[in-house]
Amino acid sequence: VAIENNQILGFISIYEKENFIHNLFVDKNFKNIGVGKKLLDFAKNLYSPMRLKCYSKNFLAISFYKNYVFEILSKEKDMHLEDYYLMELK
Repeated sequence: VAIENNQILGFISIYEKENFIHNLFVDKNFKNIGVGKKLLDFAKNLYSPMRLKCYSKNFLAISFYKNYVFEILSKEKDMHLEDYYLMELK
């Protein structure tokens, strides 16, 4: 959890057994100031390589992860037939 002045800025949740990022959220009031990067930096020091799924229509998130050097491993469909990318950071 990223906290500043007793306010939650964002959080990351990881399934440790597989180093899999289930959630990475940053409060809309604190986007674009490095909170997401700091959360990933923290997680990267504990879990490597890391993987995640990101919906293909979530262009902002895909751009964020690519800038952090995540690679797209595959494009798949979820149970609702929505396309997503499986991404990995080595």
